[in-house]
Amino acid sequence: MTRCRRTIGPAHEIAEKLLRYREIHGITYISVLEPALTEFAEVIKLLG
Repeated sequence: MTRCRRTIGPAHEIAEKLLRYREIHGITYISVLEPALTEFAEVIKLLG
C-alpha cells in the first residue's frame, strides 16, 4: 500500500483528483487529518 501525497488546491480540483484515483487505482477510502476536516467538507459535498 502506498501513501498518496498531500492534495492541495480548490475543492473541485481535489474532488476531480480523488475521482481519477478511484477510476485508475480503485481507491475508495481516504484519510483526512483533523485540522483539515472543515475545509475538506466542500470536497465531500462535490463527491456526494
